[in-house]
Formats: sequence, C-alpha cells, structure tokens
Amino acid sequence: MKKLALCIGINDFPGTQNDLAGCVSDAQDWKTVLTKRGFDVKMFLDKQATKSAIIKSITEMLTTTAQGDSIVITNSTHGTQIPDTSGDEVDKLDEAICVIGDDGDKIDLIIDDQLWALFKLKKPGVRLVWLADSCHSGTVTRFFGEGYKGKRRFLPWPIIRDIVSPPIEKREVSFERDEERSPWPCLLIAGCQDNEYCYDTSFNDKPNGAFTRLSLDALANLRPTATYTDWFTVIKQVLPSRDYPQTPNMIGSYLNTPIFS
Repeated sequence: MKKLALCIGINDFPGTQNDLAGCVSDAQDWKTVLTKRGFDVKMFLDKQATKSAIIKSITEMLTTTAQGDSIVITNSTHGTQIPDTSGDEVDKLDEAICVIGDDGDKIDLIIDDQLWALFKLKKPGVRLVWLADSCHSGTVTRFFGEGYKGKRRFLPWPIIRDIVSPPIEKREVSFERDEERSPWPCLLIAGCQDNEYCYDTSFNDKPNGAFTRLSLDALANLRPTATYTDWFTVIKQVLPSRDYPQTPNMIGSYLNTPIFS
C-alpha cells in the first residue's frame, strides 16, 4: 500500500509586502507527523513551490496510486478570491491558493476549478485528504472582542490583479459545471470558512498557522484509532477563539475512517 504526501509552505511572496512567517514551519511539522505515520513525503518550500511543480507532483500522486493507497496534501500559503470566469460560483468569485510563478519572480494562482479537475484523476479506492491552512476566501472577518491582530493569510484581489503572472484576464479555465454535483473525491479539512481568514501566528516563539498548530496538538492527544470526525471535534473545541477568529470546516469522504490510514 502506498502512502504519499505533499507538504507546501510559502512564507516569501515575491512582488508583495505580504510575506508570512509560519507557513514553512507548518509544512515541516506536517512532514514530521506524516513521515512517522508511514508516508513518503515530498515538501515544497518558498521558491520550490511553483505552480507547475505542485500540479506535476499532485498529478503524479494521483496517477500512480491505486485502490487502498492514501494521499495527503497540506497547504500553508496565502489564499485569495478572484472574479469567477466560468459561471459556476453563486457569489461570482473563485477561491484560489497563492503559489510561486514558474519564473520565480512573481506569484501565481491555483484556482479551485483547477484543483477539482486535478482531483478527477484520482482512482477509485484511493483516499485523498487535503489540509488547507490558508484563506480560501476572506470577505468577512469574525472578531470576538478586540480580536486577534496577527497577519491574515489572505491576499486581496487588487494586489493579485496587479502582480499575478499571467494576468487573470488571459487565463482559460476548463471546468465542467455539472461536476459540482458529483461526490466529493477527497476529504477537505480547512482552517476557516469561505468568508473568513486563517491566521499566521506563533506559539512559544515558534511561527505557525493557528489552524496547523492547534490541529497538530489535538492529533497528538488522540487515540491511535481516532477518526477524522474525532479529530475535527477536538479542533472545534479550540477554534474559533478570541485570539483566532476562524471557524474550521470539514467536508467530503472518509469522515469516520482512522486518521492518515
């Protein structure tokens, strides 16, 4: 049985003043945990995390695995929303993760439509889990009291529009709209809701994403046979909080299967 993982962490976003601090640590921490659980882990940090390298790696994992195999992808980067060009979004906005452009000097995007198209390559019986610690969208921030004033893992559309390469207007995204009615091909555990931010912070002077750090702490205290539902239940006990106003989300398959099995 194959157990493959890809851990993505980007702190340095060229062309912006919106660098982060905890994303590389997130990727390294996930790699440590997944390696101990028997995964063959590939890690892309900062300039290694180009759009083509990520898509190539995901494609290879999806096309070289078979029934009974497992794939885990962790993503700690900026997230954003961009105008929807395919007509499949009710709010007329596509969610996207920010990655490094293939030229290394600008950022690029992997849009949710493109991820969906990639995930269609997954063969029956392969378990695919995506752990996302970035703002998939962020039009509303929930604050409790004063709220946490750390850096949000979100790049707004005006910044994306000016620096992303190639320009959004020149992209062609092929997407079958009826695929939204198909069963989810993976399990998504995200650090926030569609209208919230994920936060870049630190714990005991070590930079991390709030969702990543608290998820790993919860995982460390679970019994070996715990399921994803068990894990998510514990995560929901600590998020959202006054310091980290983000509400995790979990959707898809394998909810009641053992974690990283």
